Amino acid sequence: MPSIVPFGSRGTSPVTLAEVKAYLRVTDSAQDDVLNALIDSATDYAETVSGLTLRTQRFALSLDHFPYGNVQGVFSPYTQIELRD
Repeated sequence: MPSIVPFGSRGTSPVTLAEVKAYLRVTDSAQDDVLNALIDSATDYAETVSGLTLRTQRFALSLDHFPYGNVQGVFSPYTQIELRD
């Protein structure tokens, strides 16, 4: 049965810490850990609600047989597809 499983680390968030600090007008670094956690949580929530992948992510797709025609999946856009035995 086909399966798709995420693996490896996720890419960077679509919003940087510097952008959030500029928007909030925060100049010190005392709350950087809290802000980074909030960025990650907000990105996770947005990905869950929208069904989109906002960060670069690697997935392993296991198939019972080699597909004929186009490879269709639930995650797009694809930037690279690697074939392995």
